[in-house]
Order: sequence, then structure tokens, then C-alpha cells
Amino acid sequence: MIIIFKKYSYLALVSLLLVHTHCAFFPELNRFRVDNISRGPEFQPYEGLKKRIAVLDFENFSGFGPEKLGSAFSDMLISQLSRSNRFILIERSKIAKILEEQALGQSGAISEESAARVGQLLGAESIITGSILRAGQESGAHDFNNKKNDWKLALKATVGFISVSYRLISTETGEILASNEISKREIKPAFGLKTKDWDFSNLYDFDQTVVGIATRKAVNEIAIDIVEKTKEFSWVGKIIQVASDSIVYFKPGIEAGIQIGQAFDIYQDYNAAIENNSLPDSGDFFDRPKAKIEVTGFIGDQVSRARVIMGQGINRGDLVKFVTKTKSNLPE
Repeated sequence: MIIIFKKYSYLALVSLLLVHTHCAFFPELNRFRVDNISRGPEFQPYEGLKKRIAVLDFENFSGFGPEKLGSAFSDMLISQLSRSNRFILIERSKIAKILEEQALGQSGAISEESAARVGQLLGAESIITGSILRAGQESGAHDFNNKKNDWKLALKATVGFISVSYRLISTETGEILASNEISKREIKPAFGLKTKDWDFSNLYDFDQTVVGIATRKAVNEIAIDIVEKTKEFSWVGKIIQVASDSIVYFKPGIEAGIQIGQAFDIYQDYNAAIENNSLPDSGDFFDRPKAKIEVTGFIGDQVSRARVIMGQGINRGDLVKFVTKTKSNLPE
């Protein structure tokens, strides 16, 4: 903000500066505010079972910045989802390896079917893909004169903006569980630090720009959105080995918040039924649990061991769901 004046009191000048630097239209870009945005939202404490999610690199369609902007956006989103303590985030190296093996690009531009296949290979319950549609910054100025023309107020501002779309896809069905398009902007009075082609090795520097702050706002809103949306979907594990009629192993393990003594229902998975040549005559069989298990221990962080306490016919690939009712759901 630049003030050019002939007859203007010191008090009036200070008042004008305070009003314009703290008003809602021109938000104050101080270190405290920027750091709060970069830190992200405050999530409610959580101690339940953690869902397994894979986040692909967002594809940058905006034409702004380098291609790395998409992967940087994904890194920021992964960081915020991790802070929520509700998810197991699949390692980026594992995602890259699977995508390479499946001859798919490491970006958001893949189909729901491909995303579901990749998620299954990664052992994830859902997968997040997305695209950066618009991003950049613009600067402008406007002069205001009073009627007597004895002072002039010159307002200048730099606006950073970004628009991002994302999809949360079920790896079990390929269904889009949630999708949204988020648009954010940040306005700084006067001409601020010009955004350059960042290599994103230092996200703190990027956070100080208007585009960086707008990007962080978008990341935070998507993280909150995903946390809320995933509350609507049940936690699901998968049987990986049937050691005997009474002992089974399933993923995930203790890293997902599973505890010894917890009980889980076992459901027939359609794809596993085809693989095991065990398709039932009745379609509603997939909606009813066929057995119940109780966790007795763990192998490392990723595998749980359990004993069968009710039912029978458990197969590799069957679905494991947390028991939420005190009375058994098993068919009579």
C-alpha cells in the first residue's frame, strides 16, 4: 500500500494503514498466520482403527510452475492426513513400483478401474487421485483520489490462486467414494515476493508466497474433507493366510491400531470367491458374515494372527470387518 498526500495528518495515515492491513479483503501476511496455515487444521484426537490409503501424485494441468508441483501437492496432503492419526499412508516408493509394473503414470490421470487395481496391489482400502486445474498469481493496482485532489491513495495487490480436483476411490469396487473441486486464493497488499519455478526442496520458502499459501489452504480443506468422508465407510482388512481350521492371519496389523482380544467378522469377497472357485448360490451370502475371529497376536507391524471362534470356511482373500454389535451377526 502506498500513500501519496499533501495535507494528511499522521493519525489519519496510521489509522488508514491499520484498517487496510487488517481488513478481511486484504488479510495480514505475518509469520504467525502463515505458519498456522502451513501447520494445517487441528484434528480431533483419534484412537480407532486406521484405514489404509494411497495418495498418487496430483497431475499439474495448470501450466504454472514445474511438473513437481503435483508431487509437492501430494506430499503436503500426505503430511496432513498423517497428522490426523486416522490413516496408514502407503509409502511413495511402493506406489511408484506398482505403477511402473502396471505401466501406469504416477499421476491422477488414471481410470477408476486402474486405481482400484493399483490400490489392491498396494493393500490399500482406498486411493486418492487428483489434478491441479488452475494455479498462478496476478498483480493489480488502483488509485483513489478525493474530490479536492489533495491526496491520493494507491492500492496495489498480488493475488495467488489455485483450483484442485480430487477423487477418493474404493479399491474393492472401483466406486468413487468422494470427489470435489477446491478453489482457494490469497491476497497480499502491495507487490509481494514473486513466485518462481520452485524445485520444492524447501516448502517453507514456497509457503511464504501467495500461491504457496493458497495451495496450503487447498491442501488443508481436502484433508478435512477426506477425514470427514472416510468416517462414513467401514474399516476393512483381508485374510492373507489360513493356517488351519482355527488359526488365520490377516492384514493389517498393530500399526492400524488393532489390539489383542478384538473380534472381527469374516465376509466372503466376490473376487476371492471366483479365485477360490467358491461362489455361493445365493447373492446375499456376501452381505452376511460367515465366521468370527479374535486377535491373539501380531507378526511385525503389518500382520495380525487370530483364532476362529465361530463359523467356518474362511479363505484367503476374505474380508475382515470390525465387530460393532455385541450380538453375533452370523447366520443361524
